[in-house]
Amino acid sequence: LTLMSLQKEAFLISVPGFYLLLMAFEVRNEENKVNLKEIIITFFKKHIFEIIVMVIVVLIEAYVTVFVVGTNQIGYAGFSSDWGLKDYLAGIWNNLRHSCLSYMVLSVFMFIAILTCLKKCVITWAEVLELLFCIYIFVAQQFLHAKSEMFERYFLPWVICICYFAMIMCYRFIQGNKKVVM
Repeated sequence: LTLMSLQKEAFLISVPGFYLLLMAFEVRNEENKVNLKEIIITFFKKHIFEIIVMVIVVLIEAYVTVFVVGTNQIGYAGFSSDWGLKDYLAGIWNNLRHSCLSYMVLSVFMFIAILTCLKKCVITWAEVLELLFCIYIFVAQQFLHAKSEMFERYFLPWVICICYFAMIMCYRFIQGNKKVVM
């Protein structure tokens, strides 16, 4: 995770999302815990060292990115005080309509497939956490690249969340539903 965050700022902002995914895997392995508070406390007790190390690494990398490299010194990228929320939302909308369109179509089709079998499925805390992982990465990457557009070099973290949702989560939901498979 540290090496991944050192590779690109897009991965740096994704680090908290991967802890949601790790928590989902822990919950999936310990199905007897249904209380969210108990799940969170157990997770933090088990992974406190890794969490502290990653918080320190993320803070150092964020400091270097913001104050050494600069986030608004490149005209086409970063965050600008000139841009308001409306501008960022317009940039996100532009990304979703152009460079991200094929991935969005895939996600919509898979979401429809999930909705068809949702009545028969029981949603667990692990699936909720996995969905939160996908939503966090999706929103964070779109907001991060709203100004610069979503070019190919920025796709990897964002495509991870789309593929995780479309391939792994949707497969789990539809594997037992014959209507969706046909």
